[in-house]
Amino acid sequence: GWAGPSREPQQQETRENLLVAVECLYDLLYLLGEVLLHFHRISDSLGDYGMIRVSLWLHPCLDSVIEKVQRLQTSLKGLSKAVDTELVIAKARGRTVKKPLPSDRMSSRAHAAVERALVGQDCHLSALLHTLEELKTRSSPERLPHVVEGLGDACVQLQNVLTSPQFRARVGDSF
Repeated sequence: GWAGPSREPQQQETRENLLVAVECLYDLLYLLGEVLLHFHRISDSLGDYGMIRVSLWLHPCLDSVIEKVQRLQTSLKGLSKAVDTELVIAKARGRTVKKPLPSDRMSSRAHAAVERALVGQDCHLSALLHTLEELKTRSSPERLPHVVEGLGDACVQLQNVLTSPQFRARVGDSF
């Protein structure tokens, strides 16, 4: 439905926004699927401690993902504005719009998708950016003393439980 109006010479910026969006998606698929996957494995194995230890690698990757997501958001908003201008507003003002045109149902679904992904109160891109920033905060090297302290406390408490009469009564002296 967007092919007709997007062919016009004055839609060069719109076509560039589309190419930027595709490029960003390609980069994000690589970063999320091939790079951050390994950080996820470290997190599964070593938790916060592991993520803090690899933060010198993680944070630049997260910065790159954040930059790509923001660039994607900008290009998609540009595309959305162009669609509104060239299809929705033009059609509402009675201007002739180059065919093929999307059906009303297609237009409605597209607007709902843009709302969910880009501009809504709790849109997907905002939630993703928030989660990435939260991950940076949780893996900050400044948290290491707190994490190590918590780990030390947990070990002391575990030692107390393992040497308690209640534990010995349940597992015997074989432990």
